[in-house]
Amino acid sequence: MRAASEACLGADGRPDEIGGAMLKVVGLYPPGSFVALANGELAIVVGRGHQFNLPRVAALVSPRGSPLGAPLARDTQDHRFSVKHAVNSAQMRVRPPHERLLAMH
Repeated sequence: MRAASEACLGADGRPDEIGGAMLKVVGLYPPGSFVALANGELAIVVGRGHQFNLPRVAALVSPRGSPLGAPLARDTQDHRFSVKHAVNSAQMRVRPPHERLLAMH
């Protein structure tokens, strides 16, 4: 998220022309990045949502840290599944099932 902020925001903290265009196309969380959800799940971003800060995600890891049997689509507009913060790829203990994720797109 910090990288997205630095790439999209000007010195005044507001999106500049290029940053605004990037947010419109990619969103704040680019596809393929990992995020922690409010319910404790870890998810992968599968696409931009209706708003730049509400990506489409698929949960991969339960709140207890165990892999989910299959990716679960989560609506980040729902406060239970809102994005809390970006997650480093080293924190993910599962390999994203690319074929299943592509089918969700």
